[in-house]
Amino acid sequence: AGSSLEREPHDGEEQARVLVNGHRVQGRRQLHDSDRLIIGRAYCLRVSIPRQRKEDKEEECDCETAWAEALENHGGAELEQTQNFLCELEQRLGQSRAQAFLQKYKRVVGLVEEANDLTKALRPQKRMRMSIEVIVDLYTYTTEDPELVIRVWQGPGGGR
Repeated sequence: AGSSLEREPHDGEEQARVLVNGHRVQGRRQLHDSDRLIIGRAYCLRVSIPRQRKEDKEEECDCETAWAEALENHGGAELEQTQNFLCELEQRLGQSRAQAFLQKYKRVVGLVEEANDLTKALRPQKRMRMSIEVIVDLYTYTTEDPELVIRVWQGPGGGR
């Protein structure tokens, strides 16, 4: 006896963003105790099914870990480019500073994706999108940490 999840779009509606353990739900999906459920870009839940719970199972996973898992599974080309940048950044500034930058990036990327989804849904006529960009000072490039900036594009194709 398990629980399942199924999401079907209404006519003309795009498929909602629902992920279980970092993977997008397509059709029917069996849920298990301690599964991580992400709905949209704002809700992260832990499934609790007491009858399935194993006494020796003490796996802890906070929402930040679940968001990172979703990013790794659905980051695509953007995540690959970020990994290339991080390798170069690690060579310049060291592993700990590169990892600190990555944590900042992971916190921001979901927010930018959510802002793009909301903008597309609420103001499609504006043709706007946001993107994450990295800035550095050319004179302190080898010693200073880069900064993240959110760029707003508007117009045909939203800058694409």
